[in-house]
Amino acid sequence: MLENKTKRTVKDTMFRAVFTEPIYFVDLYRASSGEEIRPEDITPFSLSSDSVTRGISNDVSHLLLDERILHLTEHQSLPNPNIVIREYLYSAELLRLYTTQRNIDLSGENKIILPEPELYVAYMGKRKYPKEHLEYRTAKGHLHIKLSLVDINFDSLKEQDPKDYLAGYAYFHKQMAIKYEEILFKQNISKQAANTEAFEFAREQCMVKGYFLDFVRKEDFVMVYAPIYDRDEELRAEGRYEERLKAITIMLKKGISIKDIADGFEVPLSTVEDLQKELAF
Repeated sequence: MLENKTKRTVKDTMFRAVFTEPIYFVDLYRASSGEEIRPEDITPFSLSSDSVTRGISNDVSHLLLDERILHLTEHQSLPNPNIVIREYLYSAELLRLYTTQRNIDLSGENKIILPEPELYVAYMGKRKYPKEHLEYRTAKGHLHIKLSLVDINFDSLKEQDPKDYLAGYAYFHKQMAIKYEEILFKQNISKQAANTEAFEFAREQCMVKGYFLDFVRKEDFVMVYAPIYDRDEELRAEGRYEERLKAITIMLKKGISIKDIADGFEVPLSTVEDLQKELAF
């Protein structure tokens, strides 16, 4: 059985809470696909409600347009080289759940038509997302999986209207990140305290500007989301990434082969090749 050990932060939890709702998902779908969809054409369909896959929870998934499409979106704050495999496994579990709930006989003589998976990554991070992290192909090419990337950083969104709930979600997190860095730079304060203050600041800014109002006005908004915010983990991950880049750069300067570096650091060959081009070796 697929086991989910993915670490969740406020971004993931809030993302699921917002975009599991069809009325808000229409904004995410528009940004992802460029197409309009009505809330009545959206049916929430996730692994979290299935007792067989207990402990597994994907971020956002829906059946769309009379169950012709299975839409799956995972939220990412940092590039993840295994996100393609994760989404592939999630989609397989969701299709298994689909056939089980509908008592579909896969051993029968009639051909079964299943919903077509649409797989997306909703990315809210600072670094460029490597293209090789969005595609997986087996050695002989019998299995080829591709994800579509949606940059949901506020400044990257085409639609920034306060009435748009993807814009509201992105605006909240932009304000929180700005305030967090400002507090740590200017004050002698713990990171947890900075998190809390930044969270409250972002909430206030949303109220002033009219963003994300259905959520930030809730009495339990802070209680539900603020305690689990884990910016420290993101910063640690950023630090580890920078350390690896420095080490790879040193090895390139010493003339060590690209293949040996890629094997040693367990990164795609193309990642080292791109870094070599940037350094103009």
